[in-house]
Amino acid sequence: MAPPNPSYCQNVKDLKEMLLSISKRGKNVLKISEFKARIQDLWRALLTENFLFSFKNTLEIAAYSKLEEMYGKWTWSLRSHLIQEENKQYNIINNSTDVTSNLTRSMIEKSVLPKYNETRKEIETYFKGEDAELLTQWKTNFANRFETIKEDLVIDTYKKCTDLIEQKSALNSVDQNRSRYEDQLMKKCKDLASKLNTTDVKDVQLEKEFDTMWEESMDEVKNSVLAPKILNFRIEVQNILQKEFQIENGISTNVEKMFHNESREIQRNGIWDWLPFSRYQEQTNIFKKITEDAENAANVVIKHIENRKLGYNENNIHEVIKCVQETVDSCCEHNAKLKLTNTNRLDLAICILTNAEWKFQKIHDDFQRANDPLIYFSSKKEEYFNSFKIRCKGATNTTIFADTLCSKLKAAMHQAVCDQASLYIVDKMKSECQAFNGNRSRLQNYILIHLAEKEMFEEFNEYIQKPQQYFVKYITERVEEYCSAKENNKINKILKSCLELQKKLVVNVIADATTAVQTNKGDASSWLDEFSKRLDHKFNFPRHGLVIADYKDINDIAYLTDELTKAMETMVTQLNTQYSTASLRDLEHVRNKPHDMLCEQMSGCWAQCPFCDSLCTNTILNHAEDHCTPIHRPQAVTGWSWHETNFFCTDICTSLVASDILYVLPDGKIMPYKDYRTIGREHASWSITPDLTVQPYWKWFVCRFKSDLEEFYNLQFKGSGAIPDGWTKITKDEAIADLHKK
Repeated sequence: MAPPNPSYCQNVKDLKEMLLSISKRGKNVLKISEFKARIQDLWRALLTENFLFSFKNTLEIAAYSKLEEMYGKWTWSLRSHLIQEENKQYNIINNSTDVTSNLTRSMIEKSVLPKYNETRKEIETYFKGEDAELLTQWKTNFANRFETIKEDLVIDTYKKCTDLIEQKSALNSVDQNRSRYEDQLMKKCKDLASKLNTTDVKDVQLEKEFDTMWEESMDEVKNSVLAPKILNFRIEVQNILQKEFQIENGISTNVEKMFHNESREIQRNGIWDWLPFSRYQEQTNIFKKITEDAENAANVVIKHIENRKLGYNENNIHEVIKCVQETVDSCCEHNAKLKLTNTNRLDLAICILTNAEWKFQKIHDDFQRANDPLIYFSSKKEEYFNSFKIRCKGATNTTIFADTLCSKLKAAMHQAVCDQASLYIVDKMKSECQAFNGNRSRLQNYILIHLAEKEMFEEFNEYIQKPQQYFVKYITERVEEYCSAKENNKINKILKSCLELQKKLVVNVIADATTAVQTNKGDASSWLDEFSKRLDHKFNFPRHGLVIADYKDINDIAYLTDELTKAMETMVTQLNTQYSTASLRDLEHVRNKPHDMLCEQMSGCWAQCPFCDSLCTNTILNHAEDHCTPIHRPQAVTGWSWHETNFFCTDICTSLVASDILYVLPDGKIMPYKDYRTIGREHASWSITPDLTVQPYWKWFVCRFKSDLEEFYNLQFKGSGAIPDGWTKITKDEAIADLHKK
């Protein structure tokens, strides 16, 4: 017991008088609740016996959390603006007759500048607001982060546009052939309609005559088209890997073994000799890190190949191999003792490529379907028949023109509606769904809450072993859940609302085009020129795809407008009926799908704690600050054990770094956990703050899935790895409630 301090009462009295005198003089005086929070921070820092590095300010944490939330809103405002700019540029490129484009990156930057400046002003205002004194320390950092995000978004938008230009150039011959087939088919429809127009033919006979003509035309198209190339992915993988890795024999056997390995994972037998450590957990962590990084890098490359919509070719395999090699080089750079042979790299490349086989097959099949004229015309048969039928019924050229125009406008309007709806869904989810209206840390908590509610070890294990994959899975499921809610038919309402907006836009364009042409006493051709020009960046509606040589005699623009208005009402009714039974699948064809946009917006750093694998929650991928996470885990969650035992380690990083417990490095050296930053580059980049608070979530998880963890890792919760008694009293509700507080 400490000796009595005779000055204690006097010191307390002096402190009280000092605080009261400061409160009388100062303007920015802490409230009682704020003062209490700071005293608690001070006490927590003293308990950790590492005051300088452990003093957390609760008020600062709250201010920073709110700042991160606002930052998410600012970046989404900028991202959504650039997505709309991307849609605009896509329409301009598609509507152009030139396969090249004068689009430059500076043009994209110029288009986003007003929105960027507007948002920067909002940021400046926020930093001058209520918590200005606390926020000032992060002002420069967040300004730089926002500038980085802007640059990244501009580069990404420009790249997508240049990909479209490349796609348009590559498919130019396909489009020309399709236009030629359309002209021939339209001529046959007109000739047949002229022949039947003089007789009283019933609808049944019209349909029969049309079907006969259609089948003959499709046979002609089929005979003129080359048979689609059959993809033999495995043979191509073998040949390319053999050249890339300069291996003469045995590669085909390795590839076939991997393709027939249902788990599609590299077998551990014989692979560990290329890892520098003998201890199982270090081997597992390194192997998992390399494989996951390579898989993630390959998936990004494959996603880009898919978005280009140019189909599959052998260069795609080279792209994947290159990214795998670069990922392995990066891993070796971060760990000087890690040396991979050519054979090791080959095994990893085979694993990645065999896992990707179905993706490349889908890319190949999707491209064949998208550019198969038979499939294209099959989707247009009803449109051609309706046009043919009204010709046979003696419709005027003006009526036929209006009907033909609306048939083509329908697809363009549907695309515009879906693009707008996709953005609208993300906007609504970010405002209505708690998981997405905050920062990465909040999303992380809601993922953990979701896992606890499902209470399935397989789900937890997928999240622990492949967090980035589960992140995408969670967001995708939430989008599907939001859109398929039966009680309010959200997707139907959203599509119909967007359709109404697009309808008003087209009605205004029709009126403006009509006014302009009537003033200049133009004909249908000049009206169409004016109409297409005014729709240029709003719809994918190329003027050169509309040939109206037979309608040059249409001069009554007022009558044309009336007929077009009637045809458009019919078209809108058809789309409304279609949207009444719509689902999220109806948005599969859009370039920016809701779940993809949310994943990109909520993404960030994917670094994992070197001790417990918890994810860094920073919103920037390559951020300059230290990695950090608000919730660390017991090391048992990722299979750590005490040195030379089969007992789990149940300690948590944040308590270990506040203790004198020693850490045994892979090379046998021993050092205190509190000096973890000196271990190496990966450890030095992490800020693991000593924290002796309860953090109940993962403690509940360990108790709930004790037997599952023992079976999965082949370790035991005994001896030095026994589960503390207090953990067993934590309930699931308490674990979830703690996450809701954060």
